[in-house]
Amino acid sequence: MVMKNPVLMLHLSDLHFGAYSRFKGEDPEKLARVFHASTEDARQRLRVASPVAVVVVTGDIAETAKPAEYQTARTFFASLAQQFGLEHRCFVFVPGNHDVSWPACKIVAAEQEEVDFANAELREADLRRRFDAAKLARFDEFLKAFHEGGSLAEIWSDLGHGARLYRFPEYALSVAAMSSCERKSLRDADHVGFLGPEQAQAVMNAWRTTEAAYWLKVVAIHHNPGVVVPAGVADWRKALLGTGGIDRETLARYEADIVGFAGRTHLKQVVAQACVQLVLHGHEHASDERMLPWQEGGKAHVLSAGSACLDQKKLPAEEPLAIRLVLLDVAEKRVLSHRLVFEPRATPDGVISPGAFVPDAAQAMGYDQALDLPPGFDAAAPPAHLAPKAGPTVQADPAKYADRMRELYQVLDLSAMAPVGEETHPLALVDVFLPQDVREDPPPLELPRDLARRVAEESGEKTPSDESSRRTEDAKVRAELERLWRTYQDRPRRPMLDVVAGNRRVVLVGDPGSGKTTLSRFLLLSLLNAPADGAPPWRTLLRDHFPLLIELRNFIARRVEAPDLTFTSYLGHLGRTQGYHLDETWVDARLRSGPSLVIFFDGLDEIFDPAQRERTSREIAGFAATYTSATVLVTTRPVGYRKEPLQGAGFAHFRLEELTDPQIRSFVDGWFLRVFPDREEWRKQRIDRVLRACRDSASIRLLAGNPLLLTIMALMARQRELPEERWDFYNQAADVLCHHWDVNRHLEESGIPAT
Repeated sequence: MVMKNPVLMLHLSDLHFGAYSRFKGEDPEKLARVFHASTEDARQRLRVASPVAVVVVTGDIAETAKPAEYQTARTFFASLAQQFGLEHRCFVFVPGNHDVSWPACKIVAAEQEEVDFANAELREADLRRRFDAAKLARFDEFLKAFHEGGSLAEIWSDLGHGARLYRFPEYALSVAAMSSCERKSLRDADHVGFLGPEQAQAVMNAWRTTEAAYWLKVVAIHHNPGVVVPAGVADWRKALLGTGGIDRETLARYEADIVGFAGRTHLKQVVAQACVQLVLHGHEHASDERMLPWQEGGKAHVLSAGSACLDQKKLPAEEPLAIRLVLLDVAEKRVLSHRLVFEPRATPDGVISPGAFVPDAAQAMGYDQALDLPPGFDAAAPPAHLAPKAGPTVQADPAKYADRMRELYQVLDLSAMAPVGEETHPLALVDVFLPQDVREDPPPLELPRDLARRVAEESGEKTPSDESSRRTEDAKVRAELERLWRTYQDRPRRPMLDVVAGNRRVVLVGDPGSGKTTLSRFLLLSLLNAPADGAPPWRTLLRDHFPLLIELRNFIARRVEAPDLTFTSYLGHLGRTQGYHLDETWVDARLRSGPSLVIFFDGLDEIFDPAQRERTSREIAGFAATYTSATVLVTTRPVGYRKEPLQGAGFAHFRLEELTDPQIRSFVDGWFLRVFPDREEWRKQRIDRVLRACRDSASIRLLAGNPLLLTIMALMARQRELPEERWDFYNQAADVLCHHWDVNRHLEESGIPAT
């Protein structure tokens, strides 16, 4: 398809429909006619032949995010679309700070006061989630209403974290609508523009992995990404002098307005690496032009529109109301922009009442600069390797996927843990699962060689040359390990589920049988259903998250046959072969569509080849960097595990702690309540067997801290007393641990019958 060229955009910003609008009380349809007539008149005067094709609105549509303000805006933009003859999909909107609803923030803050949290970190994470869900709800309702119930997924791609990607293939044009209101709320400390790395990475990924990599690229954002215009500085100086002092919040707002919003470096990286042509923004209520460089030659043009409708008294000194026309001409490789300013006495063609936007006489020549095109840009046809792929062979069905996951994991398989010859009763995993505690940043089981050598050198020891000196070095290394473990034990225990919900990148380290796989499956099953009323905070934080489970030992086994296998193609393979009802295309789109996925990489320790384990660790890190909206959880045993690849990618490390006495009691009570629901005496007897064994034998109590071994104890206690000695217990459990548990599992996965 040959692209249309050139493309003319109308850039509007800071309309402020509401109490402080210059056009308050006027008919919005009439106002739309003024904007259309002014634009068309200016286009003729400036000899721009191309009609307006795209309208970009960079925030502050409303004054206080009231429904009536958005209703006025909807009427205005619907009329403007009709005047220009544009489909509604040709309008790009981003929120501004005035589009954030403070009343909605107040409501959720009040609701949260009634919820208890384990710590301030969880409370803040929950409050941030509540703010994010509520603060722009009315802005989102405005978008849905403006698009009149059409499929929003056909208009834009939701990249998560507030970013949306609009595509205009007829112009080979892609517009990233980015939110600089990520932190905005009613709290004083949040009155700043902010663009987080996750949102920036999501846009970067979309532009580097789709056909848009070879298209014209435009960023639309509200807050100014650079130093404010002089008139804005003067206004801030006047305001600060009038306060008689300055507090931290005011200083933050001053900095954000004067030098640009927080996270502006993330925007600059997107511009530099994705080869963006144009950045359109608002907020500073004044027109401005500047440039941002690419990584390898080339530049983006950064243009602000000024305010389209704000009351003159609210504008910087001597700044008029303004809108902007921007022309991208691929054939001539030029970007041409003209600012139109409001002139109360002017009357556009076809309008009776005075008041119109006219070309700014102070910038008669406009902004005329070279347009740098992205590498590989072809106006005639897209690159061959970006041609549409063959459709999926399996239709993705989330409901059927959920049913399949329940079928696989809902019931505990106790046959592999029961003593040989004894029958077991089916139990639901979620009914007997016991949440454990964790501590952060566990020390290694042994010191790395370089650290061990440094410990010895710092102690005055040289490289050992005989047995005596080697023993001395070993003692010092052991002492250092003991010191590290003592420091670790002084750290507070934290609820495991709170940690998983409160961190985006987590590695859980645990000994064999410590509950890593059971945790992964419990989370998978829990997230298949919507949280019930009164759900714990961790579940509320993971609301609407769609879970996927990747068992790494099976992934590696499949890779032997398919060396180019990726995590998403593996899930597609499971969709085709094991009834998962997933396909790779759907999974990839779901991963990019928002913060609604939790990915569990279970069993990193079960990759026995060190080189393969290292490669997989780096692929997990790359996966997390690609799909920034996903929460990623990795589980591993400590033996043979190296932190560096994942720690360097931002993964926090936690170790599963052994069960406490109250946790053991809770597990045993719950277990036998479900095994003997109608036999109270039997239940009490079996509970007493386990707890008495733990009280009477320090060895048995030590073993009971491991969830797997405690489960085996519960199974044994149905039929007999537990042994008092550790060796005797191991003798009875050895068949379970060494034969059924690991050997059967790996033999069966290799297609060998276990007998």
